Parts: sequence; C-alpha cells; structure tokens
Amino acid sequence: MTMEMPPQWDEARLKCSILDRRYPLDAARNEARAGDRPRGQFDGANVLIAEDVSCIAWLICEILTEGGYDIVGPAATTRIAAELIAKRRVDAALLDVGLTDGPSFSLAESLAARGIPFAFTTGCGPDEIPLHLRDRPIIGKPMDLDSLLNVTRELCRPASQRIRPP
Repeated sequence: MTMEMPPQWDEARLKCSILDRRYPLDAARNEARAGDRPRGQFDGANVLIAEDVSCIAWLICEILTEGGYDIVGPAATTRIAAELIAKRRVDAALLDVGLTDGPSFSLAESLAARGIPFAFTTGCGPDEIPLHLRDRPIIGKPMDLDSLLNVTRELCRPASQRIRPP
C-alpha cells in the first residue's frame, strides 16, 4: 500500500513527538512507496487506525506500514471508522479514546460484537474507559514504539495464540 500524505503532515511530523525515541520515517516512506516494505508474520493484516490528531495518525500509519501491516484509514471520527469497517476487512483496530465526534466507545462495542480485537490509545488513564471495555489493551500517549508494535502484533495473532483477550 502506498500512502500519500497531505503536505501539511510533512510539516507536522517534524513538530510531533509522540515517540520516546527517533524513528526513521523518511526511510519507511521510501520503502513503502518502492514496494520493498518488510514482509512478516502478519503480512496482510488490516489494522484500522482511528485517530483525530493528524500527526499522530500519520506516525502510527508510517510505523505500522513499515512493520508490514496494511492500514485501514486513518479515521478521525467514529462515523468514518464505521464506514471503513463496513467496506473493508479489518483484522484489528487501534482506537483513540477521544475522536473528533466524541468518545470511541460505541465503535469499540461494535468491534467487540464482530469479534475484531482492538486496543485503545490515550493520554489519560484507564478510568476514562467504561468498565466493560477496560480489559482491552491500552497504549499510552506519548507512545512507545515497542508498545505500539507489541500490542498490534498481539491483536493480529490468531485468537488461540493471544496472551490477552481480543
């Protein structure tokens, strides 16, 4: 998949620091465009990204694309995310708790009903998540590259091999 990002995202990525270490974004973009992205155990896994902050969405997409995942989205609203789920195969999802049109909890419930594993991304604690959804993985912001990749990898494993529930 080749991702063309709006020009303002190039500027935003220089200012955005969600990761706690530097990441070779230009190399990832060039490899993805050249079709040479790494192929791995989860090649072909479609991961929905629901994130309303463009620079964070862009970085997550870049990192996961380099990791061999196919991206669905990103979606800034629950409405757009729901439309993507209806149109595309989604194997796993990363949901920002607060999207442009409100909390992503209804989207999370819809994914759970479909048996699609997901994790929340948030800068707040687990207390902001309803009790019935707190068993899902949480990736804190600022994000750690290893946490992002480890949680995504776990979500994309077959259900019988997952360490945590979907």
